[in-house]
Amino acid sequence: PKLLVLSGNPTHRIPLIDFGNLITKKLSLLVCSHVVTENKPKNIGKLKEDVQGWMKKQKVSGFYNVLQNSNFEEGASACLALSGLGRLAPNMLLLGFRTEWDKSFSKTM
Repeated sequence: PKLLVLSGNPTHRIPLIDFGNLITKKLSLLVCSHVVTENKPKNIGKLKEDVQGWMKKQKVSGFYNVLQNSNFEEGASACLALSGLGRLAPNMLLLGFRTEWDKSFSKTM
């Protein structure tokens, strides 16, 4: 399977990245995507370079994609549209749940 992981910063979601790496068996495509929703300028190039280096150090064979958008849903949709090309396009999406998601969900309702 070719996998797109909406992980945020992979250094903060290590178990999710490890799970995605196990699914791909280190043979097929793994793309970790991060949607930055902050409006202040961020050095995305340096972030991408640092995380790609971290992934190499952790022996995760994959790519890291980061983009900045004020709306998370639009950013995630853009990640889906921009990740991969032709046969290299991801065919699975992986995302994790927050800790105590049921309590935080009831607060927002």
